[in-house]
Amino acid sequence: MFLLFTLSCAPNVIELYARERDVALATASELPTNWSPDASLEISKAGLNLVMGAALKAEVEKEAPPIEIGLPLGRKASISPHLVVDKVSIAPSDACSPCVSLKGALLGKAPWNVDFVKGSFPFEVTADAVLAFEVVDNREVRVRLKELKSVNVRVLEIAGLGLNPSNALETWVARRVLEKLPPVTVTTLDSASLPLRGVRLLTRSDVLRVELLTDVPDSKPIPSRTSTAHDAEVVLSETALLGLARRAAFNKGTLTLDVAVDPRVLMVNEQGFTLGLRLWRLVGRGWWRDYTVTGSLLAEGGKVKLKTERVDEAGKSPGAGFVDPLAALLEGQITRVLEDALSQSLPGRRAEDLGGARIAAVVESVRGETGAMVVGARLAVVSGP
Repeated sequence: MFLLFTLSCAPNVIELYARERDVALATASELPTNWSPDASLEISKAGLNLVMGAALKAEVEKEAPPIEIGLPLGRKASISPHLVVDKVSIAPSDACSPCVSLKGALLGKAPWNVDFVKGSFPFEVTADAVLAFEVVDNREVRVRLKELKSVNVRVLEIAGLGLNPSNALETWVARRVLEKLPPVTVTTLDSASLPLRGVRLLTRSDVLRVELLTDVPDSKPIPSRTSTAHDAEVVLSETALLGLARRAAFNKGTLTLDVAVDPRVLMVNEQGFTLGLRLWRLVGRGWWRDYTVTGSLLAEGGKVKLKTERVDEAGKSPGAGFVDPLAALLEGQITRVLEDALSQSLPGRRAEDLGGARIAAVVESVRGETGAMVVGARLAVVSGP
């Protein structure tokens, strides 16, 4: 009789699950006036140098029409300059926010001909420009040429040409950069895996910081940071990551044996994580059972990995049956949801086209840092579509 009374007074787990599902699937749409980011993407000076060097290389190293220079008696000199990018350097700029200064060094060789006389000469180019960053459609981060401050050409050897083509070459380089260098997509934020209600850009010293506010209600801000140790780093607060993972789990629904997985707590610290997990059995009146999962944060094969090491039972509802939590973790999986939420937020995941080259991100590290998970990546220029 006592058992029957207890079961009759037990809460309806199916209804409780439905209420939890409503909470997990709720989204926030309002953008507060003074909002703090719960996620960020930071691209370091080295990362920006690589992106802009690849973009500049893709444009200036293309074939171009020759320069025609008038000579006395109606004659013309035809010069066909070829450029290669030697060095690109990003530096802070106070021209605007968010802006950076770009200094480029290029090497050139120019075949020439006058009538039936031919030759070639080497030359060097230095250019100083201001780049401005912008966000398009709340997801695409672009950089464009705001101002070309100077172009200087030094001809190293004229060798029989009979004129100094420096001014003509400076005009040619300036026109080519101003007219041909298109806005460059630095990264495209994956709004499917990381739904956003706010994006803003800051340039701190020579680092581009993309501050993000997800649509997870009541998520906590990421900690303030003073340095970026990799080409690029994604930072996601524990609360935002947990909210996204919980939403994905409820959208996934039930797995084997009519069991649904529900991540309820997430903590990360250095190279470890702790996950509070509830398994819901959604048959009859249903039951639930709680587990604490601990493991390691890893960077393997260029991706984020969460390695489960221990699972402990933490509580259960009246009449709860037993379902192996490791089997549930291997099937749906919350660890995979967490991995994807981080990996898909990285710059270069979509292999941004830079005109014949593309930027790709390779995960190098993952760690916990003061209430947030930080993923560090190396950016690389790769060929192909």
